[in-house]
Amino acid sequence: MTSLHDRLADLAEHAPAGAPPDASSGDDLWQRGRRYGRRRRLETLTLTLVLLAAVGSLVGALLPATTYDVGPADAQAGLRLPDRLQVPSPWAPGTDDVGELGPLAAVVPAERRTWSSTSTGVAGVSTDGDYAFLDLPGLSSGRGLQEGARVALSADGRHVAYPLAGTPAGEPNRMDGDTFVGVAIYDTVTGEVDRHQVETEHGIDVSGLVWAGDTLWLQYGQWDQAADEGAETGTGSDYLLYTWPLGQRPRRFDGPRPDLLPQAGLPTRVVAPGARLEVYDGDGTALSRVLRPDVRPESAAVLNPSGTRVAVLGDPDGDPGTRSSDASPLLAGVVPAGPDVDVTTEPVDDVRADDIWGWRDDWTVVVRAYSANALLSVDVNTGATERLVRLPQDGSSSEVVVAQDALAAPTFSAPDAPYVLDPRLRLALVVLGVLLAGLGIVLWRRRGRV
Repeated sequence: MTSLHDRLADLAEHAPAGAPPDASSGDDLWQRGRRYGRRRRLETLTLTLVLLAAVGSLVGALLPATTYDVGPADAQAGLRLPDRLQVPSPWAPGTDDVGELGPLAAVVPAERRTWSSTSTGVAGVSTDGDYAFLDLPGLSSGRGLQEGARVALSADGRHVAYPLAGTPAGEPNRMDGDTFVGVAIYDTVTGEVDRHQVETEHGIDVSGLVWAGDTLWLQYGQWDQAADEGAETGTGSDYLLYTWPLGQRPRRFDGPRPDLLPQAGLPTRVVAPGARLEVYDGDGTALSRVLRPDVRPESAAVLNPSGTRVAVLGDPDGDPGTRSSDASPLLAGVVPAGPDVDVTTEPVDDVRADDIWGWRDDWTVVVRAYSANALLSVDVNTGATERLVRLPQDGSSSEVVVAQDALAAPTFSAPDAPYVLDPRLRLALVVLGVLLAGLGIVLWRRRGRV
């Protein structure tokens, strides 16, 4: 490579002899020198911008992959309730990548993507507001999670129950997209999975999973025939109710009302057949109370933790012969003492809601309002209403599950769900950064030769 000193020496040797250049020639050399200086400065600026773009592309591509972090799992972590729930990035990591989240405040169904596929996943929300997909062995990968049985989160957020997808002994029934062959329980602290496999010819239809204290209540029947995905109808039989206490094995439930699941989150077995509530002892074998609200509720009546109040949703249009999609008036009543009592209910101010999710304490009920896209806490004595949790905006709020104990826990200002860059775009940015860096090297070498 010829240096500037060599070029100057070469020019001096070949300079014409004779009279010195006139003034006009000197002025021309000065202008040429200025143009050369401006060109050098422009080249330097261009080279700097190219190198900065290369570095920026690499940092932008790699930073999202290196800053995603979640807190360590803690079995003793007290539940807290985030003031908003979001849908995480479809490229968010799973628990296989970041470890277990510990007790969960909620689970949120969300689209999950890989390089080659798209499926419906279940994201856990930790007590710190961290998000990660739950890598549950045998979890339904598609429509089965949306249209089949839903996942069930225990009241303390420690265990997640879900239908177990697999291969039956004979031709499978794929009405729900996947064929279910059992039920599994996942421990959010240890990551251990306990499976209950069912002998089945075509698969099972899981019609309900409900936690009551430390016992999972499950209801399922056997599909009577094989079916392709998308089939409109199918028949099942032998729908039975089972109880599965933690650390034991499921067993068939043969006690009173063996066809009805309990309400979620309550230590006792409370069922709401029709217009009355039946309260059983802890294992569901002895009927202890019957409560009859004075209205036929639009949804199941919900008993508060001490059993002294009940909340129901009334008829939205006042005509029992018609159905309405409007929000329903919230009614509440005090439960008199006694094993078999009538309960008089009254409207809670002018509060309307679409669902009752549970109780925050003995006098504060938690409802969902579609109009506000939120969970609201309502004082049944005064009607005072406060937004408790803002739900996801993408229409998946109906599938969100919140731990019952979290409804009574302190709320906190939840951080944004971390943004995770599409790895395909990340690869494109890396390639762009390499190309820009190569261009910068070429410009640098050209600059040195001038």
